[in-house]
Amino acid sequence: MKFKNILTLSSGLAVSVIAFQSLATELPAEFKRTTHAHANVSLPTFKASDFKHDGQQISDGYKKVQDMKAVPEFLATPSEVIGQQGEYALVKSARSSAANEEGLFAGDVMKNHISGGFAVVTGNFAVRVDDQSNLNALLEQFNLAVVKDLNIDVVIVKPVSQVDLTQLQGKIAASGLVKAVKLEKLENLNQAF
Repeated sequence: MKFKNILTLSSGLAVSVIAFQSLATELPAEFKRTTHAHANVSLPTFKASDFKHDGQQISDGYKKVQDMKAVPEFLATPSEVIGQQGEYALVKSARSSAANEEGLFAGDVMKNHISGGFAVVTGNFAVRVDDQSNLNALLEQFNLAVVKDLNIDVVIVKPVSQVDLTQLQGKIAASGLVKAVKLEKLENLNQAF
């Protein structure tokens, strides 16, 4: 009895599949034309270098603010403070050198062009490492110090001296000693409730 039911079910399923195949191959002529007319549509592609604001490239939605610096709140002169970001006071800065304008350094302020908020570049990097030997080699090769070990293969490190953080991030990523590296930017998250 079971075998007869299975045989009936499988033959019914085969008939349904054959009927569906015959219906699926008989498409109306106008549908075929529409399909072929749009077969060669190409969608635009974008590169990170395509996104610019006032002639400057925007990376990760952030752009460096040239005339503002972040300093620890307790060091800032109250009359010069124009904003606050966590433990940092945002102060107007005089342009010091063309080299500082080009690079990204600890204490720089960036504007998020998506949210409109400001972010402070702390100078710290979150790096994901495989083992302790790679971490030691990384610290020695790039003159870095450990800020905090999160014990999940992620370590927060910072350069011992003032360096261009964008270039350093690229060198760390290319070294092969880390799985991932990300520059730390502190930003207030304003979300709708």
